[in-house]
Amino acid sequence: MGTTSRCPGCELIAVERENVPEGPHGHGVKVGLLPRAVHDQRTRARPRRDHRQ
Repeated sequence: MGTTSRCPGCELIAVERENVPEGPHGHGVKVGLLPRAVHDQRTRARPRRDHRQ
């Protein structure tokens, strides 16, 4: 007998897949999860943009 459960990671992947554009712009786009430490490291490494005008 099977059971059901909700995986927050799988749910996030499904939501992000809905944002992948159709057609050529969406070709090759892969949606996945990163460990939080990797995400934080990449976020800190990016130069910040000042969007104020």
